[in-house]
Amino acid sequence: MPKLRDLIGKRFGRLLVLSLSYTDKQAYWFCRCDCGNNKTVAAYSLGRFTKSCGCFGKDNPSRFVHGDHKSTEYKTWSRIKRRCLNKNDPDYIDYGGRGITICDRWMQSYKNFLDDMGRKPSKSHSIERVDVNAGYSPDNCKWATDLEQARNKRTSINIEFKGETKPLKEWCTILGLKYTIVYQRIKVRNWPINLALTHVPSELEIRKKSS
Repeated sequence: MPKLRDLIGKRFGRLLVLSLSYTDKQAYWFCRCDCGNNKTVAAYSLGRFTKSCGCFGKDNPSRFVHGDHKSTEYKTWSRIKRRCLNKNDPDYIDYGGRGITICDRWMQSYKNFLDDMGRKPSKSHSIERVDVNAGYSPDNCKWATDLEQARNKRTSINIEFKGETKPLKEWCTILGLKYTIVYQRIKVRNWPINLALTHVPSELEIRKKSS
């Protein structure tokens, strides 16, 4: 084993090294945590992976809420922060890159986010900003279904048909039509809306497309 580095009296996060506990291929140090608990920690882990007896995670609501760090709500909160703050995130260009922000209250902790939003009503729900050009805050966010999300996307194509306005994808679902075909009719061929949403291909047209 290489020459032992004396860590007695050194501080690593909340841990203060009191004495050498034992050696076994590497050194293990006996530490006192600021909360009063004792913990023996491998030298390589001190300061890198271990900075407390384990109390840090419990005391830091921005990371954990009673072991909640694996929940879908926590993952949603983390994803929001990445989108708005991390320039290396692939979604940053559509969020932080265009000025979408997170309110100070949610930035402070995950617990605040959970208190304001509550649990997802179902697995099919995800977080939605009511105003797609405004940031993430209690006043502008709600849990929404995939269909509700589709209605509110910046890229949604809203179509008025029979006196109602809905996203094109929703009309296609209601009418049993294939979205790509109807999209091509409207955007590429410039068909009138009524014809694009009501035209039933003849057998000859179908044969031509399949040949």
